[in-house]
Amino acid sequence: MMQNNESSSSNNIRLSATSMSPVADFLKETKQAVLSARLDGQSNGSLPHLVLGNPAGDADSIISAICLAYVDSKIGNKGEQPSIPIVSIPWEDLKSLRPESTFLLTNCAGIDDHLEDLIAIDQTDFLPSRATLTLVDHNHHFLPSSGTSSTQHQQEWTVTEIVDHHLDENEHLDTCPHGPHRNIAFEDSQALVASTCTLIVERFYALVMEGETSAQKLVPPSLAILLLGVILLDSINMLPQAGKGTPRDGDAIQKLLSDTDWTQIPLPDEILDNKKNHNTPDPTKLFECLQAQKFSPKFWKGLTAMQGIKMDYKSFLIPSDASATSSSSSSLFGISTILLDMETFWRKDNVLQTMAQFIAENNLKMLGLMFTYMQKAEDGQDSEKPCRQLALASTDRDELERLVAFLMDDGSDIVNLQLSKQDEVSEEKVMMKDSISKLYVIQMDQHNSAASRKQVAPAIMGFWKDQSHSWGERSEL
Repeated sequence: MMQNNESSSSNNIRLSATSMSPVADFLKETKQAVLSARLDGQSNGSLPHLVLGNPAGDADSIISAICLAYVDSKIGNKGEQPSIPIVSIPWEDLKSLRPESTFLLTNCAGIDDHLEDLIAIDQTDFLPSRATLTLVDHNHHFLPSSGTSSTQHQQEWTVTEIVDHHLDENEHLDTCPHGPHRNIAFEDSQALVASTCTLIVERFYALVMEGETSAQKLVPPSLAILLLGVILLDSINMLPQAGKGTPRDGDAIQKLLSDTDWTQIPLPDEILDNKKNHNTPDPTKLFECLQAQKFSPKFWKGLTAMQGIKMDYKSFLIPSDASATSSSSSSLFGISTILLDMETFWRKDNVLQTMAQFIAENNLKMLGLMFTYMQKAEDGQDSEKPCRQLALASTDRDELERLVAFLMDDGSDIVNLQLSKQDEVSEEKVMMKDSISKLYVIQMDQHNSAASRKQVAPAIMGFWKDQSHSWGERSEL
């Protein structure tokens, strides 16, 4: 367990690393505040403020929610009630299906004895029925049609702030208009930072500068290691050929390394810089450790097909006009990121049936599976490079073929994914309950390895916008 070398928070903003309590203590405080509010019936009349990541619940979403809530509570709100971080995936999924996140939280930031103080999206006993909300790592909070108790709890959550690096879907403009409370680092089809955690670092320094601090060691070490780990992971250790890291990410990494008193936190030996004597983390070792957790072949091969699809899944709303051009009543498409090569995933039991079931249960027009895996680089060194493949599945063959043609158009002004077909669209017959249904699937290699879901999702969205425009022109003839 981490030693409590970071003392309690100061009321003024002249900060040093020892003037702020550890993240573990903050989580305990916020959980106790939630419990007290439940007992008191929130008699003070103020709405609780929540911080929530995207439904996929990757490391960036989980850690950025925790860290932003911490920074705003300890520095930003100047004595107001704390912001409450919410883990955006079910509690059991956090414990068993997010190894890189739990490694950072428990092994590095000393939250091993306080993991139970985190509140997950399915822990409805702790979720308020009314709240204001900051979205991190996404900018559209829409509720699934499942009608679960968790969904019902979110009906009256009002988005008042967004901190994100994805394409702005221009939602929640009535309560979160364009301006300082809508910080979306995305322009010209590109994310301006690799990680939301970079934006949290920038937020921290902006708040500290308001206090005109002259302290040399600014960043609480438990906060620093969480932010550092995720930025390294999302930027692929600032590897130039990966095309993910930006100068803002690099600046955030350097500030965290230099402005943290690393002697104040015990870190695992496997991530330490052996050349230094002050418990300083080695960025490459930390990245490789987290990458090994995230891409563990044993872990991914042990998942069922359904677990693999759900592991890092995001759904997206299709513009209403585009939805109307299809015989399907669905207005959603979904994309899962799977950290295996396609061939290995396809060997899992009942993959096609699982895909068809997932499409039906989530009322999707289309399901995309983005496969990301590491392959030895061709530079004669021991380095690895990321490789990508893309599978698309739909119950509408014509629409799927038009989508593929759209994505393979090198002249697209959205992003050139550099796709090549492994084969043509195949027709698969799958058993669904008591009947046989048809599922149409295409498998492709994606040679633009820098294009992640941040670029692929807007490209697919662009197809439906294009279809809507074309359909509108035809209807006027």
